[in-house]
Amino acid sequence: MRLRFLFSKRGRAAFLPHVELPKVFARSLRRAGVLLCHTEGFSPRPKISLGPALPMGVPALAEPGEIWVEKWNQETSDRWKNCLPEGVSVLAVQEVSGPALHTLCELAAYRLRLRNPERLDDAERLLQSGESGLGALKECCRKAEALFFSVETPEKGVGNLVKALIGAEIAAGWDDLFLLRLCVGRSEGDSVSFDFGEECGISLPFPLVNVGGAP
Repeated sequence: MRLRFLFSKRGRAAFLPHVELPKVFARSLRRAGVLLCHTEGFSPRPKISLGPALPMGVPALAEPGEIWVEKWNQETSDRWKNCLPEGVSVLAVQEVSGPALHTLCELAAYRLRLRNPERLDDAERLLQSGESGLGALKECCRKAEALFFSVETPEKGVGNLVKALIGAEIAAGWDDLFLLRLCVGRSEGDSVSFDFGEECGISLPFPLVNVGGAP
């Protein structure tokens, strides 16, 4: 069975390196008694696929991933959720088929806050200028003391944005900002067929359709 899932990582879990996450999920699945499918070859590994990477320290609310297992049911899903480390939560799991996960990760949505909110206008201009080091800007708007924006090609790391903010003297370093990835997915005009933003406590000011399956 090929399962797609959405997960969040917050608090100390935000400092888990992306390359370590498959091991984290594999261990928790084994503790839950799940029989994992493995890759072929001389060094078989659990078949786990994740969405675009994030720098260490950046929390995420709805990240997509896929696992291949022998069998699955609601009881299995509940056991898995109880075996995850603190700060990592699975929001939804659903059996899927069709295109590979990475082909569906077209956009990523973020929220940016600055220690000095008076510089948010400068940060917005930087994003609009195309010199942020990110992919093409899809949406950008200010809401209260935060910038919400989505970009294409989410595999281009947000570390580039932080470097650009530092280079423009909008921030002195990571301690001057709080960056949060809201979700990864696809834009479908004005419709939102699947969105974990509000369920995670953050309302997105623009439409974004997640990659994962509904709970």
